[in-house]
Amino acid sequence: MGILKSAWTIWMRLDALAETAEYNRLHGRLENGIQICTNGAKLDIEEIKMDLSWCTNYSAEQIESFMNRDFSLKWNRIIDEVMKFNPTSFELNYMLLHLCLHNAGKKYQGKVLEATEKLLGILADNLHAYYLNKMRMTNYSGRIAQMMKINRMIEVELRDRREKNSLAKVFDVYKIEYSHPEMFDLMRSGNWLKQKKCNKQNCKIFEESYKCKICRLKKCYKVGMDVSKFQKNRDLLSNSSNYSQRSKVATPQSLANFLGRPEFMLCFEPDRASSTKTIIDVSYLLEKASRIFQQDTSYLGPYEYKSSLERITYAMTAMKSKKMNKSLESCEMIGKRETLFFWELTFIGSAQWLAEFQEFRNLDMDVKLDIQKSVWTIWMRLAALAETSEYNRMNVLKSEEEEDGLFVCSGGARVNMEEVKMDLSWCSNYSAEEIGRFMGPKVGANWNHLLNDLTKLNPTNTELNYMLLHLCLHDAGKKYQGKVLEATEKLLGILADNLHAYYLNKMRMTNYSGRIAQMMKINRMIEVELRDRREKNYLANVFDLYKIEYSHPEMFELI
Repeated sequence: MGILKSAWTIWMRLDALAETAEYNRLHGRLENGIQICTNGAKLDIEEIKMDLSWCTNYSAEQIESFMNRDFSLKWNRIIDEVMKFNPTSFELNYMLLHLCLHNAGKKYQGKVLEATEKLLGILADNLHAYYLNKMRMTNYSGRIAQMMKINRMIEVELRDRREKNSLAKVFDVYKIEYSHPEMFDLMRSGNWLKQKKCNKQNCKIFEESYKCKICRLKKCYKVGMDVSKFQKNRDLLSNSSNYSQRSKVATPQSLANFLGRPEFMLCFEPDRASSTKTIIDVSYLLEKASRIFQQDTSYLGPYEYKSSLERITYAMTAMKSKKMNKSLESCEMIGKRETLFFWELTFIGSAQWLAEFQEFRNLDMDVKLDIQKSVWTIWMRLAALAETSEYNRMNVLKSEEEEDGLFVCSGGARVNMEEVKMDLSWCSNYSAEEIGRFMGPKVGANWNHLLNDLTKLNPTNTELNYMLLHLCLHDAGKKYQGKVLEATEKLLGILADNLHAYYLNKMRMTNYSGRIAQMMKINRMIEVELRDRREKNYLANVFDLYKIEYSHPEMFELI
């Protein structure tokens, strides 16, 4: 039942998406506007009249401006991708099941997650058999990559819907709620009607997601809530004349309300904001990258590589072997010198790695540099993740005396993130502890979760490079669009063919859809972390958290 509660709204969306794309394919592109076909009916969302008086006191236009801003653009973009891909009914059902089961497992965890993981494995085997036996297609990695791309676009829309519904609930946009609200977290769910009744009479607060306001109010009365304690005239702007007359025995404000900042931003103090910025010129890094992209890459030896993926994998292996042959050093202090040195080392390393991709070298220099600007920070994260996972597998990361902690390995050095000392005085007026509470309160849990999944998958070097390239190129194309997007789409298609040849010829593996699904799962987890990092950096810029700027700020969105 847990899976069904989560799946039905997603099924409704993807079913309408598929029906609309099929109608467009058979009858030509529908007229301008946002058209949705479902259950044999065609809806023009921009012209249809909506009566929402049964669920909200706001007009349909007001709800539309809040809930569905940019919906037309997103919907048509997904429709175009589905039409371009033209999935078979079998592929469409796989996409739908993958999306529904992945969402249900992530939402409910526990037994549901175990069940969905098992079902996804069965589906991967079924998809492989379909391609091999019915479609007579041995090279299907490109098809899977296209399906996962469309699913990611839908996941973005679903995530946006959840966030909007959360805000709608906070501001009481709707006047209805459901007996099982977890079924409607992707719908236009709302709040209770004015006439409130408790059907259970003895609700268990916060259990089974049932939140009866009547019973919550009774519980508040039991612990001593009194209407005489309600705080009024707290708006200092509109009620400043009454401020001095406020009762001295009134309940004190929370610190967040008193300072006028959300709780997670309490550390930001206006007098410590950095209005004057120090500019760090990183143009020399781009010049070095340009020279690397123009150099001959024949130093890898006379061996003839069968594909670009094989060549770039060999380059990564050569870079790793130099580090793995050295003893693992412990880093106990990170300051300005260590940070800038590590950034330069990472930027040059990622450029040398990309330079081994022959089809990438054939691109225009401005396109290559745009991709490099986006790639290097992602390369830094996934390379560190892979290196840490490798040391974990070799059991050389920690001694027996050391307690479990958050360990990161990169560049042949080991860092215990819970003990390392951070000197951020060169880039911020805030302490490392204050920055840490804002930028990464859950970084340890997220990192260890990724490590466990990567260690469990145990990818080969070729698979690891494919994951890294797919993540980097997908992010660069989405970020820059235009010529960069065209180039990255072409490169991803080449990589899909290379991966298929690797599985078929070298690994002698014809059923690899399950491996690809696992790799894409880890990549999606990393994408979530990257998106969170971008949002945090945006807020940091709004509140002048840092006192430095970069000559090319687009290179540091994920730092």
